[in-house]
Amino acid sequence: MSRFDSVLNKIRSDISEIKKEPKSFTLNTLFESLVFGYFFGSFYFLVYAFYSVINPLIVLFFVIILLGLFLLYKHEKFETLLIKMRSPVIVGLVIIWITSQLLVVGSIEVGYYETIDEYSQEYLMLKENDVNDINTTWSLANTYYKDMTKTYDQDEIRVPSRVLSTSSGSISTFLFNPVFYLYLVGMDDKPNSGFYKLIIVQNAGACGEFSNSMGLLLKDITGFDTRVIAMEGKDHALPEINIDGQWWVFDRTFTTQDYPVESLTYNSFIEESRPNLFTAIHNLREVNENNSLLDEHGFNYSKLTITAVSNVSPSDNDTISDAHVEILAYDNSYDPVVSHGKTDGNGVYIDNLRSEKMYLVIVRDTIFPKPSRIGFSDVYLYENNNSSIVVHLHKYD
Repeated sequence: MSRFDSVLNKIRSDISEIKKEPKSFTLNTLFESLVFGYFFGSFYFLVYAFYSVINPLIVLFFVIILLGLFLLYKHEKFETLLIKMRSPVIVGLVIIWITSQLLVVGSIEVGYYETIDEYSQEYLMLKENDVNDINTTWSLANTYYKDMTKTYDQDEIRVPSRVLSTSSGSISTFLFNPVFYLYLVGMDDKPNSGFYKLIIVQNAGACGEFSNSMGLLLKDITGFDTRVIAMEGKDHALPEINIDGQWWVFDRTFTTQDYPVESLTYNSFIEESRPNLFTAIHNLREVNENNSLLDEHGFNYSKLTITAVSNVSPSDNDTISDAHVEILAYDNSYDPVVSHGKTDGNGVYIDNLRSEKMYLVIVRDTIFPKPSRIGFSDVYLYENNNSSIVVHLHKYD
């Protein structure tokens, strides 16, 4: 027998041995590895992202589960065990997976209602002493701010809500822990009360966290309507509360540190107390809404109408719907983008902006991977004078 025939027979023999092995050997090993890897990633993400807010007993639960999975994986009969008990193991993992998410949700709920109970006692005590509603609610905001861990320039402090606010954090939560994701975001892809409860339980953050947590906390304790205002032109957010039909600014972190200010007088208050900030403010709008609230805060404003027009060729002047619009302010404080959105079906975008200011308007038909057409124009808004501009989008190579 030649050397070639000997090698060929050896290959045939090896193939025959492989065929004798159960088909479930390789396929099931791959499947179970993927399943265990997925659940491991789920547990790891929950512990990593939320160890600062969840109950220590839940952390211990996760550690025991991960240790058990590791020991099981290292067992020499692990593969055979999985083949024989595939269904019970997977079902058990699913139950543990869902339970772990519910435990984190429960931990946040318990922590939130403990906070509510604590501040409700202060609220009732002040009401019994005939303190008026404005001073009572301001006292709650002041106490909460003093108890809160400030994260300004403190990168070493973990803020779980910020982890979730990033694109990677949100996607990871959705993929690995969908039950927890629904608790935080709900069904409309916007944060709901679960997200704000997390902020309160984490008890750490800056102006954004304070504003969102204050809005929920005061609403649940006092029953008054609240809202969070984004300050365009300055990277800042502030909470407001409606008492007897009038909105009050409760910006304990920055502009109204000593006492609340009536929203209608906010313009004159800022002009007198913080002139540099007064110049930087270009819009005030409710968070998660697109309505300008400049007039409710005493600021002059003008309506700007932008029409996006195609200008690929001299004869092509069709309006462009769904074009991306960004309006930038020349006078700003770390926040040049003061308005953004998309044009409507007629290629039009409208917004109210601070008067007597210069703006740069940028319009693109797409963003990713790069715009095929882009146009820009600057505009000065005169006081109480509506303005309209046409932005011609040119081909972008």
